[in-house]
This record gives sequence, structure tokens and C-alpha cells, in this order.
Amino acid sequence: MQVTDGNYRVMEQLGATDGSAMERQLWTVDAPVLLVPPRPPLACRTIQLSLPPAGGSGVTVNGLEPRTVEGAVVHNTTVMTPTLRLTGTYDGEALTLTEPPMPGEEGRGFAERRVTPDEAELVPVEPVALQTLRQSLRTDLGDQLLQSSALGGILHLVVAAAAEEQAGQLRARYGPHLVISSWLRPV
Repeated sequence: MQVTDGNYRVMEQLGATDGSAMERQLWTVDAPVLLVPPRPPLACRTIQLSLPPAGGSGVTVNGLEPRTVEGAVVHNTTVMTPTLRLTGTYDGEALTLTEPPMPGEEGRGFAERRVTPDEAELVPVEPVALQTLRQSLRTDLGDQLLQSSALGGILHLVVAAAAEEQAGQLRARYGPHLVISSWLRPV
């Protein structure tokens, strides 16, 4: 698995290294897939608004040729599929399909699944500490961190994939001021 040292260190601590339970877990998401060569296909949480789209955020998809998907739109070498239901294993870098893609529900890919405890267990932090924490998470999680926002001393994270165990480990490492949501949903 090719990841940066920081990403590998954090993902290893979260149990997302080769052979882990997280990699055996099946995950699903409803999302369009964007192919912008030479990059691999990307299941998109967000898409850059250009024609053709130049990129987006999300997770790499293994086992899908976007050009073969019914309804895919091709702009020169860029390909965008309609929303697909994608199901497979996730190794901290890519979703490897274990089932054929199916038509997905529009908008469902933006509905993250919250995996942290109730609001009563959250402890706000000062804005300066929050900015430092946010930068550390960006550095350590890299592409796993799809979005972060701060409100009232609480940091809201959307990560590519996290079950309750991984969310608990992130909170143990970074503190009780995190709300963690997983974009990929466990099957």
C-alpha cells in the first residue's frame, strides 16, 4: 500500500493496514465516478465545476471502467458517470469493487453517516488550539480527510471511511472535540 508516512502511521493506528478488519469490511456509497487520465477513476463527493470537470474529492475506485457505464458522458479523455451504487472493500486509499456497480440514488452520496457519540460528550477547545488540531489532522490523514469545519470549538470531520472503532481511535488520539462522519457506509 503506497501512502505517505503520516497517512500510513495514522491508518495503521486506526487498524487500516493490509489484512485488517477494516479492509475486510464491505463499504458502499452512491456517487458519480470521474475519470481524468492519467489519474485513476474517482468516486466523487465533490466535483470541480468546469467543463469538462478537472477533478474533485472522494476515493479512488478499483475495478471499474467508467467508459463502459451506461449514461457516461465523455469530454475528450474525461469521463463522468451518472450516480452509481458502489460496493467493495476499502484499504485506506481505494474502494475495490466486489459487486458490479448499480444505479445509485442522486444526492445520497452526500449523506455522511455520523460515527461519534452524542453532543453531550463533546468538549469545545479554543480557536487557536482548534486550528493547530485541524492542521495536524490534515497532515496525518491526508486524502482520508474529505472535509473539516469548526463551529463553537468543535471540529466536524468527514473522512472517507470510519466505523465506530476507527472513530473512537481518532477521538482518543486527537481529543473529545471531534464529530466524525464517514462518507463510505459499512454494509
